[in-house]
Amino acid sequence: MDKEIQKITIIYHKEDNDGVCSAAIVKCFMDRYGDRVGVDNPVYAYIGTNYAELNRMWKEHIMAVPGVTTEMSRLLDSDMVFMVDLSFNETEAMEYLFKRLGNKFVWCDHHKSAINTSKTWDPENICKGKRDSSMSAILNTWLFMIKSFELKLPASDYISMLSHYDSWAWNRMERYKKKENKEQLFNFNVGVTCKSGLKVAWFERWISAYMDRNWDVDFHEELAAECIVYGKIVRSHDMENVAKAIRDHGDKTWTVNGDRKACVVFTTEHFNSTSFEEFKGTDVVNGGSFKYNAATGSWTIGLYNVNDEDEFHCGEYLKAKYNGGGHKGTAGCTVSEEVMIEMLKSRQI
Repeated sequence: MDKEIQKITIIYHKEDNDGVCSAAIVKCFMDRYGDRVGVDNPVYAYIGTNYAELNRMWKEHIMAVPGVTTEMSRLLDSDMVFMVDLSFNETEAMEYLFKRLGNKFVWCDHHKSAINTSKTWDPENICKGKRDSSMSAILNTWLFMIKSFELKLPASDYISMLSHYDSWAWNRMERYKKKENKEQLFNFNVGVTCKSGLKVAWFERWISAYMDRNWDVDFHEELAAECIVYGKIVRSHDMENVAKAIRDHGDKTWTVNGDRKACVVFTTEHFNSTSFEEFKGTDVVNGGSFKYNAATGSWTIGLYNVNDEDEFHCGEYLKAKYNGGGHKGTAGCTVSEEVMIEMLKSRQI
């Protein structure tokens, strides 16, 4: 790299802590150590997005009249592009970025289906970044950055906790077999979501306090502790409301993929897969949450495995049907009001 690298674009998944925190990690490292790789006083452009919006970006680009500037083509004007915690569902879009930007394109992700698909366009795995489905995008990004700058700087315990939540490590790590540790993890994630407002600047401030411990040794830990307390309050309130929503409005007659029985909840509350705990051991195999976005007129759908964690892949299903994405056990998508009306008529996700 050379001193010409000044414009850095960071594309990140805007809908959870994993993506937003990963974007902040990129900025914190580049601000402090970028001069080691020829980055001088960088200017950042952030693109907070999701799978559906990336799909629209790609379609706009391939359908554009020659000579017309698109958001995709503007990416190519960047000196460096980081993509964290998501990818284009279209293989050709990822390959396009990789071929046009070369080593100026860095992709850090943990979604297994996207990582597997990348082998078709990057068979030698030479695209820069780190992609490991056993950990979150947060730790993938962190490990890539410290390796790039040859640093010995482990992620803090709290940064690691955010990774444990998003990578479902609480299902397999010994420490979370203790109920109090698992509850603390969930409370922390909810608290961070609420306190941060999913804003990159909040995470940048929090991570900076950890990286610059010589002058602000306590702020990182203090803010994390506040999030745990706040998250416990919010989560308790939300779980009561969600439980009531399931009792009053849950409808087990919906289906997924033709024949899979699902409980469906329409809610404005914070929602995740653990909200369907009371359906464990029943004939409900999936749970679905529907949330309306008044600003865009669209609907956000969450799909969760309740009694089937081995066979059905929520992320692959929503990717194929609604250009969504995510993990085997939990995934999401955004659909238009027209599509939502069809779902209501058919009672089919």
